[in-house]
Amino acid sequence: MRTKTAYSLLTWALLLIALLAPQQAKADAVKDAYKYTINLGGANIIAFRMPVKDDARVTDGKITYTIEGSDQTYTCLTWRAITDSEWKDKTGDDVPKNYHAMEIVLEQPTLYTITPGINYVLEYVGGDANKSHGIWTQKQGGEDEYWVKVEWVVPSDMRGKTVKFHWDVELSSGSVKDLQDVTISVPDPPAIVDPTLTQPVLSQDEKGKIGYAWYIATQNVKKAEAFYKLSADDTMERHMLLGNEANGTVLLDATVPHYHFYIKVDYYDSFDYLLANRMSDIEDVPMLPAPRHFQAKP
Repeated sequence: MRTKTAYSLLTWALLLIALLAPQQAKADAVKDAYKYTINLGGANIIAFRMPVKDDARVTDGKITYTIEGSDQTYTCLTWRAITDSEWKDKTGDDVPKNYHAMEIVLEQPTLYTITPGINYVLEYVGGDANKSHGIWTQKQGGEDEYWVKVEWVVPSDMRGKTVKFHWDVELSSGSVKDLQDVTISVPDPPAIVDPTLTQPVLSQDEKGKIGYAWYIATQNVKKAEAFYKLSADDTMERHMLLGNEANGTVLLDATVPHYHFYIKVDYYDSFDYLLANRMSDIEDVPMLPAPRHFQAKP
């Protein structure tokens, strides 16, 4: 009898655990450290997944980072679930029934992409440029758990560096424990290219002109310019706009010398980062003197 009673008590205990476990997991979802993730989402993209709300809500979430070789700490973004009254104060609108509002502050000037979690729909994104975004969310399934994913295109100077990210997350009831720093090595950028000058030659099309051909090994040029001085000690630098071509020929007066001549190009690399002020070698351009008092004889 004692064995049968003990067996029955054990059965009821296991059943009770089975019934309570999903509710406990649901209630603690926003507190689960493993649900906060940071990983490399592409050659120049960091992907963040952040819970926003379940039974508790994130009241102050922040991701900061440091770059190898520097002690300076930067804030990448902050986020929080906000109350209906706060939302109305910010937007002048009520939060629709069964929706939840949140705010993300995007601290860096590069591109962020915000996408909703699988349990809700992105309804509204507003704010000033990259700075502040509000989001309405609506439950899509049986779980009352909301999260958001943010993909961040890293600044150009972060490429090729090792970056350490740090979480700070406060909740409406406590804080998230056991969140670990995440270290990511951002891949190197494509090789940088500079404009190249060729040897100057007398122009066959423009009388009295010398042609200086140049090129750069990219097809995504934003702007190209030529610069030169009219004497070695000239303090004024002249310049010529060359458009957005990746090659061309600069025509200069062949009867006077030109000093400190070079080409400068701004271009976008294969990941659409702007590389500005890429310069060719600097050269002095000799004049081509014409003979004087010369008469051709038959």
